Formats: sequence, structure tokens, C-alpha cells
Amino acid sequence: MPDTSAPASPAAAPAPPAVEVSPESVAAGGREEAERALGEELLALTVRARSLGVDPERALRGAVRGFVEASRAVGKA
Repeated sequence: MPDTSAPASPAAAPAPPAVEVSPESVAAGGREEAERALGEELLALTVRARSLGVDPERALRGAVRGFVEASRAVGKA
């Protein structure tokens, strides 16, 4: 049985094709396509983070925390 706890190799998952997702395409009924495309991009970033030994959830939480703090600082200005 393969060891699934090891970081994935960068070549383990091909990069998803670049798909233009815009508010207009979603409004025109492309919500499912947008969700699929964005989901593939998120998965590719997760695989990349793991291949670098980075916890993707921790990285995202840190980015969100920084965004919230910056938003609060702007709100107080």
C-alpha cells in the first residue's frame, strides 16, 4: 500500500488548463464551469504546497488572517 502521508511530487498532478472565470461568465450561466475550474486551480495549489512541504490549510489561514487584519486597519483609518 503506498504511503499517502508523503508530500506529493510536483509531477503527481498536471496543472489544470487555464480557464478564464469572470463575473460575466458566471452570470451567463457558467457557475458550474466556474466551480469546476476554480476547484481544479485550488487542487493544483494544494498539490504544489504539499510538494514543497507546506501545509496548505495553514498557509490559507495565515493569508486570511492577514487580509482580515488589513481590512480592519483600513476600516479604522
